[in-house]
Amino acid sequence: MLSHVAKRSACFLVLCSSGCLIATGCVQQRSQGYLGAEQKRAVFHRALRSAGDGDIFGLERLLSDNGWLIEMKKEGGTNLLMVASFRGNLKVVEALVKRGANVNDVDSSGQTALMYAVYSRNSSVVQYLLRSGARAKDKDQDGSSAVSIALELREIGRNSEDQRRELDRIVGILEKK
Repeated sequence: MLSHVAKRSACFLVLCSSGCLIATGCVQQRSQGYLGAEQKRAVFHRALRSAGDGDIFGLERLLSDNGWLIEMKKEGGTNLLMVASFRGNLKVVEALVKRGANVNDVDSSGQTALMYAVYSRNSSVVQYLLRSGARAKDKDQDGSSAVSIALELREIGRNSEDQRRELDRIVGILEKK
């Protein structure tokens, strides 16, 4: 089974020894780029780095040839959307959701991209995920929801003033859902 098929066209000119044009044409080539398990892992790790670093162009390039990346998970069940949400990369989150990433997918501990966004203390990502259908009341294996995680983070006390304000915003957003 092929996981990647690319079409390429090669155009050519045939010239005589004195430079006169004899023929032109284009040939369609089909390259059967089957990716083995190791190659898929390497591509996925590049995509994870791009999602985490906010490299939207690098990620788009990888996704255009490898749509299967949207659904792939690393050990522990983390996917590209969760990584981008945790890092607070709104543009990457938007791109992944537009390409069909499941906003309610869970990792091996039952945590969602929305919960990862709460950990990042990024209200813009939280709002976007909610507008995209993320369920605020879902609970992980420990029984924690996105709002209970936000409340817990707010009470920890190791937050800067900006982080505390952002968590207050997040709690307000989530409590309305």
